Amino acid sequence: MSRKFAALPLSIIAFAAMANAAKIGVERDRMVNVSGKGDVWSLFDEQPLVGDPKAGSGGKPTTEYTAGWIKAALHYPIEGVVDLGAEHALTDVWFYDINGSDSMRVSCGDGKIWTTMLDRTTSGYNTWVGTAATCTGRYVKIRLISPSSAVTEMVLYGSAIGNPVPLPIPAKTVKPTLGELMGVNGFIDDDRSLLAAVGNLREYHSWQWDDGDGDASTPAYPANRFGWNPSWVRGTGWGWNFDEYYQDLSSKGISMQPVFQGSPAWMFGKTVGDSLKPFPLGRDSSLPASYVEHADYMYQFSSRFGRTKHSAADLRVDALNTAVSGAGTVDWMEPWNEPDKDWKGVTGYFSPHVLAAISSADYDGDQGRMGSKVGVKNGDPTMKMALPGLIGIVPEYVKSMKFWADVHRGGSFPADALNFHHYCTDGGGQGAGEATTGISPEADGLRAKLENLAAWRDRYLPGKELWLSEFGWDTHQGSVFKAPATGGNDGYEMQARWLVRAFLEVAASGFQKAHMFMLRDTWDSSPGIFATSGMVHDKHDTLSPKYEKKPSWWYVNTLHKRLRNFRFEADESVGGTMKYRFIHATDSDSLAYVVWNRDDAAVAKTVSVTIAAANAKVVRFANGEPLGRISSLQAVAGAMEIPDVDGRPVILLAKRSVSSVLRTPSKNPTPVLDPRSIEGRRIRFDRNRQGLPASVTVYSR
Repeated sequence: MSRKFAALPLSIIAFAAMANAAKIGVERDRMVNVSGKGDVWSLFDEQPLVGDPKAGSGGKPTTEYTAGWIKAALHYPIEGVVDLGAEHALTDVWFYDINGSDSMRVSCGDGKIWTTMLDRTTSGYNTWVGTAATCTGRYVKIRLISPSSAVTEMVLYGSAIGNPVPLPIPAKTVKPTLGELMGVNGFIDDDRSLLAAVGNLREYHSWQWDDGDGDASTPAYPANRFGWNPSWVRGTGWGWNFDEYYQDLSSKGISMQPVFQGSPAWMFGKTVGDSLKPFPLGRDSSLPASYVEHADYMYQFSSRFGRTKHSAADLRVDALNTAVSGAGTVDWMEPWNEPDKDWKGVTGYFSPHVLAAISSADYDGDQGRMGSKVGVKNGDPTMKMALPGLIGIVPEYVKSMKFWADVHRGGSFPADALNFHHYCTDGGGQGAGEATTGISPEADGLRAKLENLAAWRDRYLPGKELWLSEFGWDTHQGSVFKAPATGGNDGYEMQARWLVRAFLEVAASGFQKAHMFMLRDTWDSSPGIFATSGMVHDKHDTLSPKYEKKPSWWYVNTLHKRLRNFRFEADESVGGTMKYRFIHATDSDSLAYVVWNRDDAAVAKTVSVTIAAANAKVVRFANGEPLGRISSLQAVAGAMEIPDVDGRPVILLAKRSVSSVLRTPSKNPTPVLDPRSIEGRRIRFDRNRQGLPASVTVYSR
């Protein structure tokens, strides 16, 4: 508020502002699509065209604010919020009504308390409709009840009370090393030695594995008791041991990032998976307190596997377990998986504000309002929590969550990482359209999509990590998510190339973690999506030896071992020749280049890299070679000429100082599979989604 108005009562300021009412300008960066659907900017993107409808000079706009008719019952009403940047005294609302007839409401307020300005039916046809609507507030919210509430443009009138709050200045985020970035999705019953190819494991973990294992007769919260060692997945003389599992992988340098799924059977009297939100029926899904049982589970898990010691009285374990805490073996927790999967219907779909509510509960007990014995941070302040992985690159969904956090948590966002899933297909991703094939990360524009999100993060949520926690391609050539045979290369080779290139694109984008989906196939002979997306073959099928490594495992392992201490520094690509420069995290004299041709069908050619070094090592990815095939390269006229470069990336390792000795890493010992590990249970996929025959059982995501 400007100084000349600071001492005046607000009513006098608002009255003075109304006397100077005029058309209010709006900014796209200040728009929030509360529902995560539709684009409220389409109501304000034609302001020069529409002129001044209140004065009778309105034009005819065309872009409509809508989420469309597909799954309208799930996504409507849609809501969008306009942040005016400062409090305004609003006087009038005008909108262009095109066709259809249904309810529209416009409100203003502080983001939490709203005053209705107009609430009417859009009964006009290709005409401007206006009404006097006085209200004082910084935010304006537009709510359309259905796609029939058809509006193409809106004009707000009024005057600012004070000066607008400036947009934040973007922060600079350090890019991760490849070792910090590279990860995989997997399960407790996977062959642990295969995880040597990466540094992060996103471990799928069902709540009921720790709480009842599908037995609806076990006690309900708060009398429920947890099992970790042994877990509730157990029988006479055996049981999964999560204490040993996390300790073993942590000691091998694998950062553990479990992602939790579903609810225990006692909550609904049966196992329901993720088709219902995790609270007893009848509660308000928009309130953090509704998720107390889930937040309690997050507290118990964080207390046991985090780094903070607790009294045994705070820990609830069953008769076969010992109450211990502070193991320090888990680094991150992800409370749910794909909460925005709309094929689950109203009961399983989380709108942005519903996910914000459960995240607030799970993160810190809604900032302590739910008590000190619920939430990840109350279990261990050092434990980090990732936002559940969202389907697709969906910045509008996260913007809506941030708006909720600004209003309800004073700006404290309830997660330490923003998390997304994306598959490079000709259909636009995992759920965007009807895919017929996978496409390369470059053809999909993967890096640019991620960079847009990174730029938004740097401005509005600096310090938060960004994850791409699912991506990948199938090797079965009947899958619509396949890496298709190209240029004489089969699907196995193409999957291997594209995974390496995807990790490189993510590293360049500013994201902190990338988990390919997933470690192993689930059914080698199936053309269903995700059935053959593994880096190794299935352990149950008969087409290939159990856990036989595909070329992709060898390629990913080579990338990780050669460049795990390097971070992306610069893009020196020219045309279709990709050339990325990496710098060592602690040795400024060491640098690396990765070069490839983005066209997998192109003829191999020689690529020149100009560096101030006398010699270098060239690493070529090869099936069966854990560190690739290495050869020496001498500089010619100040440049390294790398021959035979095609769609398969080539690594160049060099020292800036001519006198330095160039060393390459030795082959790491392979961890031995613990003979005590117990083979896990299978959970059924959504068969309608996978298109698999009823006789086929595969792992759930």
